[in-house]
Amino acid sequence: MKDDFQHLEDDMTHLSSRVEEIIGSSNSINSALSDRKKQITKLCGVHHLLKKVRFQLMMSLLLLFDFVILIFLFLFFIFLFWPGMRLVLLFLQLQFLFELPTRLNKCITMGFYAQAVRSVGVVRVFFFYWI
Repeated sequence: MKDDFQHLEDDMTHLSSRVEEIIGSSNSINSALSDRKKQITKLCGVHHLLKKVRFQLMMSLLLLFDFVILIFLFLFFIFLFWPGMRLVLLFLQLQFLFELPTRLNKCITMGFYAQAVRSVGVVRVFFFYWI
């Protein structure tokens, strides 16, 4: 019985030394990777900040585009009812139609699909008026 306890005590000592080795290697791995963890945390913060800035920029561009369309429609109605300005209105509309393919390509490459749809909607108004 005494030998069994002695054998059990030796096993416990061996187990304790193994656990201490594992703890030591875990601490060395954690210390080796702590710099990378800090860098990754910093980069994640920058990534989230860039996403917010990108979203705000996209929203401001959409608002600007909406404002430009409203001004254009306002000018459209002013020239519509102002005598002698129909030729100027026709010129502006033809210029808008001429620039439409490049505007659509820019919108599609930048991912502003809603703007592209709005541009096509403005063209529909032109065709409805002139046809």
